[in-house]
Order: sequence, then structure tokens, then C-alpha cells
Amino acid sequence: MSWDEIGEKLRAPLPDDRIEWRVGQSGKKQDGTFWCKILAYMDNRAVQERLDAVVGAENWKNEYADGPGGGVICGISIWDAEKTQWICKWDGAENTDIESVKGGLSDSMKRAAVQWGIGRHLYDTPETWADTSTTKKTGWNYAKDKKSGANFYWQVPGASQMPASNEPPAVALKDKVFALIGSAGDMDQVEMLCKKYKQDAITGGWSSELGSLFEARKAEFGA
Repeated sequence: MSWDEIGEKLRAPLPDDRIEWRVGQSGKKQDGTFWCKILAYMDNRAVQERLDAVVGAENWKNEYADGPGGGVICGISIWDAEKTQWICKWDGAENTDIESVKGGLSDSMKRAAVQWGIGRHLYDTPETWADTSTTKKTGWNYAKDKKSGANFYWQVPGASQMPASNEPPAVALKDKVFALIGSAGDMDQVEMLCKKYKQDAITGGWSSELGSLFEARKAEFGA
């Protein structure tokens, strides 16, 4: 695979289920409800998955070093078989307020990934208005408004709606979720998929075998 091909595949937009969201701005309205704008970002798992998929797990590596001002820098290297050498790109971040060392390592790796083009498209994603609620709802995210100090809940707009497809979510996602549950896979991802579409695996037309597997573990993710 040429470097042009590698670059194109690394820069490809991340799938929707690998994009995370966080609160950027929020406020309390006069009627007691909240407004909230959210920002898209990626986590380190999305970076690792993209590198594994494009160049192979054995053909990339990361390393860390002390950065200026007590921060940390990360280098992500990809093996160049033609030149028989590692090609590395670096970037850095300050340590964060929460879990400072872990946060600094994570942020520096994500920034180094952007140097390779991974997730770069997220910088062009504008702030998005979130759906908000003053009462707790299953699958919604908790937040605290900084100015008022009041708590509220939010979700990505349209997350509770059916996706635009000729097939119901159960059909579109059945094989993926079945593989994850049946192989004792990533239950966090299973939870996200099921909550995203509010899909009941047992009454929603999924296979009885999948329904049985889901039934056995559904308490883990509030189905």
C-alpha cells in the first residue's frame, strides 16, 4: 500500500459509533430548562482501531516523552517497508485536571493521531445543539451547568430516533451486536449500540438466539 493510500484511509471520517461528544457550553433558561452545545471528539480506542485497520497492529507504535511546562508529548510511528524505517509524527498536551497523567498521555496521543489525519475532520464539525432534560433518562448523559451549578441531562440530537434506513435498526445491527455478545466482546459498545436506537432485542425482531444472549446480560446495560 502506498503512502497516499495509507494517508487517504487514515483521514477517512470516523464512523458515527466511534465519535464521542462532550459539553462545550450550557446555560439555564428563565423557564428552568437548559440549553447545551456539544463538541465532537474521538477517544484513543478509535485511534488504535483506525491504525490497526489501515496498517496492521504490528506496523505502528507509540512512545512518550516529557513535554514543555510539565506536559507530555506522544509520537506515533508507522513502519515504512520500502525504506525499512519508522516514520514518526509528534504532538503534545498538558496534563489534565482530572487523572492528570493519564489525561495528558491520552490527549497527546490523540493529537499525534491528528497529525496523521485521524479524526482531523472533527475539527470541521460545528458545535451541535443537544437535546436536554431536567430529569434523568435512561441513556442520557449527566452534566452540571457551571454558572448556575444546577444539574441536567443531555443527549446527541436524534439519538432516540430510528436511523434513516430502509431496514429497522435490529436488522442493520443484529450481526454486529450478536458477534460482540456471543464472543464476550466489548459490552460498552453493545450498550452504546442498543441505547442509541432504543432497540429491544427480544421484541424487535432479532433472532431468538440473539434474544437469549441479550436477555442474559441485558441488566448490565439497562435494557
